[in-house]
Amino acid sequence: MGEESGKRDATGVEKLVLKAKTILKEKRISQLDKSSYEVKGDHGVYIVSRDAYGNYNCSCLGYLRRRMCSHSLAVRMYEQNKEQRKMLKKGVVKGAGYIP
Repeated sequence: MGEESGKRDATGVEKLVLKAKTILKEKRISQLDKSSYEVKGDHGVYIVSRDAYGNYNCSCLGYLRRRMCSHSLAVRMYEQNKEQRKMLKKGVVKGAGYIP
């Protein structure tokens, strides 16, 4: 009854992804050094860092509680996009042919 023609509320994970995409779209990530970023969230500014094992950590309360947050996810997506852009510039894309 609460759903309108196929619409439904986003799950927790979907909300996390939507928030991370908004952070990326609004360019609220600033790189501090090789593995640390400042992320402007909805409720403050947080530091996200990547450790030697590739794990992302955030200074926000949500991350401390759940070990995952939109800020750390946004940085992960940012780094993946950055790596893909580098590969595109070099003309090396997995599964793709020659790119001039």
